[in-house]
Amino acid sequence: MSAQKSGYISYLNVISAIAVVILHANGDFWHFRSDASWAVNNVIECLFYFAVPVFFMITGATLLDYRERYDTKTFLLKRVRKTVIPFFFWSCVPLLLNACLTEYYGIPRVLNFTNIFNGIFNTEFTAVYWFFVPLFCIYLSIPLLSAVQKEFRIKIYLYIAVTALIVNVYIPFVIDWVNLTTKTKLIWPFEIKAASEYLLYVIIGYLLHHLTLKPKIRAVIYCLAVIGLFIHMIGTHCLSMQDGAINSLFKGYTKLPCFLYSAGVFVFVKQAFTRRHFRPADRFVAFVQPYTFGIYLTHMYLFVPVAGLLHLLHIDESFTVSAVILKTLITIPLCIVIIYLLRKIPFIKKTVP
Repeated sequence: MSAQKSGYISYLNVISAIAVVILHANGDFWHFRSDASWAVNNVIECLFYFAVPVFFMITGATLLDYRERYDTKTFLLKRVRKTVIPFFFWSCVPLLLNACLTEYYGIPRVLNFTNIFNGIFNTEFTAVYWFFVPLFCIYLSIPLLSAVQKEFRIKIYLYIAVTALIVNVYIPFVIDWVNLTTKTKLIWPFEIKAASEYLLYVIIGYLLHHLTLKPKIRAVIYCLAVIGLFIHMIGTHCLSMQDGAINSLFKGYTKLPCFLYSAGVFVFVKQAFTRRHFRPADRFVAFVQPYTFGIYLTHMYLFVPVAGLLHLLHIDESFTVSAVILKTLITIPLCIVIIYLLRKIPFIKKTVP
């Protein structure tokens, strides 16, 4: 990709990395409360929910054309160096912390093979690393998807995306709604396996990156994105208040509201930052971009000391918005400093590429 055409990818990367930190700083969302503070948590959760889907779309936009740059062996080796090695290293950090502390995040001091295996591969040690599991499966699927001849790629990917959006996403969402409103138990048995779950985001990301969308099409995408956001936000609020617990009918990265909203965010950023220059923002993105993956790897380990710092400063975390903002503003710079220092250590630098 030309630097001009792909420049907005850096913006998406940085925006999504910040959004991930905000989502996790907003962790009180998962502790349901029938008061205004939880309603604010819900708004924050829904606004920044695009982060993970956009990362998957970036994967499609940047990697499905890998054969134009190198062979499959090189592609897989690059994935191992850039993601597999860091995943294993940082997944084992809780074991090191547990050995140094009496107990770390509930990990027992006495561990067996099953605990360690599940802790790493099922991300029980660091739950936010769940993202790696589908990501690795996507990497193993990309050589097959990329084998489609370039001249047929757009048409075939469009066919897969449209059929999967209907069969995998839209119809199951409608059936879930029917089941909720009519108290039935309809089960939808069909699925397009070629674009199941997060793999659909990869294909959509490739299409949105390579297609030039007319203004009317973009307007439709933006309208659907707003609809998706409000269905997610208002639906989750109303149903959760009704149930007295978090209702996930409208939540989930593979649910229709998230697909609509995430695609809209991707297209908006592409349109806003392709061939346009915003010098202060460009400098900020150019600075943060090399640290985005490292921020994802390290930020959760800093939330506990950051929470302790806020307590020492007598900052009440019950003020939802201010607490989330402060956690984010403190955590991200700390992550960048730590990553910068770790990259100075010969062996460790491979774990924060």
